[in-house]
Amino acid sequence: MIEYDCAIVGAGFVGASLAIALGKCGFKVLVLDGRSPLVEVGSEDARGIALSPSSRLIFEDLGIWGDLSERAEPILEINVSEMGALPSVELSAREAGLQALAYVVPADHLLRTIENQLLLDSKTSDCQLLWRTMLESYTIVDDHVSMTVIDHEKKRTELKAKLLIAADGVNSKLRSLANIGTRIRAYNQHAIVATVKVDGVKPNLAYERFTPTGPVALLPSAGGRHVVVRCCRLEESESLLALSDQEFINEVSSRFGRPIGKFSALGLRRSHPLVLSQADTPIAERVALVGAAAVTVHPNGAQGLNLGLRDIAALCQVLVEAGSESTDSGDIGSRQQLQGFAANRIKDHRRVVRFTDGLARGFSSEMPGAAFIRRTGLLATKLIPALQRQIIYEGVGQDRLVGLPFSND
Repeated sequence: MIEYDCAIVGAGFVGASLAIALGKCGFKVLVLDGRSPLVEVGSEDARGIALSPSSRLIFEDLGIWGDLSERAEPILEINVSEMGALPSVELSAREAGLQALAYVVPADHLLRTIENQLLLDSKTSDCQLLWRTMLESYTIVDDHVSMTVIDHEKKRTELKAKLLIAADGVNSKLRSLANIGTRIRAYNQHAIVATVKVDGVKPNLAYERFTPTGPVALLPSAGGRHVVVRCCRLEESESLLALSDQEFINEVSSRFGRPIGKFSALGLRRSHPLVLSQADTPIAERVALVGAAAVTVHPNGAQGLNLGLRDIAALCQVLVEAGSESTDSGDIGSRQQLQGFAANRIKDHRRVVRFTDGLARGFSSEMPGAAFIRRTGLLATKLIPALQRQIIYEGVGQDRLVGLPFSND
């Protein structure tokens, strides 16, 4: 029976990035995913992923920022406003002392770049990739996990690892197998995402406008295009998807309240349901959760993937420190080691949930006085530079800049 240090279930943005990092740290890694690699099937994902300065640092450590930066569009300013309210707030990277507030990368380019690096590293590091293969079950045996995996031909294989890592998304099977409870609240909203050409808009400026049915955002993207995100109530999504391209453009552009440029050449629209999902704990016996398997948040603060990347940085740090110990406490899958990871992540998870859920609930609330409180808050943010900087740091995670426990320099 083949034994690994770590077995990662899920080869998406977070799982594949974690596999690269652990391979560079010298661990023997197994990666399972039920899908086929992108090199075989391709990818068409219209989302624009806003990467924080912390995430840029992590991708630099992974050695892939050079490839990502070719299509990474920096956000230097964000205009935040509420429909029906006068004050709008301009958040500026320069005013906050940052190179950029975020970097928008097309989702398909991001995943393809991460996956290509993983495939390249697997040829030289101790990392095995099993595509079209899923975890069926596992049991704890002494100081390791014995797992059964099943491939697309229904062939079962027994494997061993010291640690299982769930990176298989909001509906994580591994989380369920580990009997980790999850609190899920649907926002009864969908996010409709597409790319669009916008002529006349200020370069490197993003817009986020809060409306009663959900926020609408416009993010600068590669190739002179923008990513538009139209959040809507669940019952509105089908009718919005059924609109003609020009009708959808007119509907979205009207929600910004004032002309911000001429919209045209709308791309393919995709709809994504929005939920808040929180695992009761990010660890179980010889199991760790990362990314959306641990926490899934509303996209209004562009926090989701950035939070997941901080998960992998924290987990790598704990595992490297454990692996360097020569005593029994050096078992990378022990509860003692995983408790250190959990303590690090629970605080960050709760902070991000408070931030994103607070925005989602606060800007959709129709309770008496809620509009006055929101508009007073926007006005205060507009007038008080220190408050603007605090909001920026909360949003981009500037006070939590983390890298990986190695360097490519």
